Amino acid sequence: MQDDHRDAASHDFGALFRRVREVAQTLPGAQLAQRQLERVETRVLGELKHRLDHLDPDDACGPARAGASGRQPGLQERAARLLARAEEQTPEQATDALFHLLLDQLVADELLILKALAKEAAVPLLHVAIGPRLGPATQRLVSNVSGLGKLAGVRLLGQTPAYIARLRALGLVESAAEDDRLEIKYQMLEADGAVREAVEQAKPGALSTVHYQRRVLQLSDLGRAFWDACAPRD
Repeated sequence: MQDDHRDAASHDFGALFRRVREVAQTLPGAQLAQRQLERVETRVLGELKHRLDHLDPDDACGPARAGASGRQPGLQERAARLLARAEEQTPEQATDALFHLLLDQLVADELLILKALAKEAAVPLLHVAIGPRLGPATQRLVSNVSGLGKLAGVRLLGQTPAYIARLRALGLVESAAEDDRLEIKYQMLEADGAVREAVEQAKPGALSTVHYQRRVLQLSDLGRAFWDACAPRD
């Protein structure tokens, strides 16, 4: 019976996401927005599966069920309304629903990062890895080193790399190639205490070396559209 719950819920949400994917094609950078939405869909359906897998069987099949399907009427009604809305909503309404979904997954610090990126053309980003002297890096030591957390005024400064990773997974930010104009800022990141400590602990051997992978972080097309819609009006 619990499998029935999971299959039905996944089907209902899948129908909604198919409709939203159609709307995503109207956003700036349609192909990128489509890929970013697919990542959001995977994340949401994964969370839904996790919650359904941990339902108490007694809760799923107890007295609250109604009809042969065993699903609670409240879930059926909500799903029916959601599917009806997916068929009838305008592109603007579907975009609004997508942005509400994204906003529900953010913490305040992550929104501060989006706000800061909306004001900056690009922010230096650094990944640190080790690998052979000749050839690509093979082991990542530190990811998403940036001064963005301090710039944005986040409360949990040490979580900035994790915030950036989550925002990238949601498709709201993206990285681009190194910007030579930010040379001094890159050097400051490479001298960061956490970076130096990671390099010292890794102890690259005679045949390996440290690879500093310089990038810039910026809002994606989806991220900019999202922020433009969500930014509080002064």
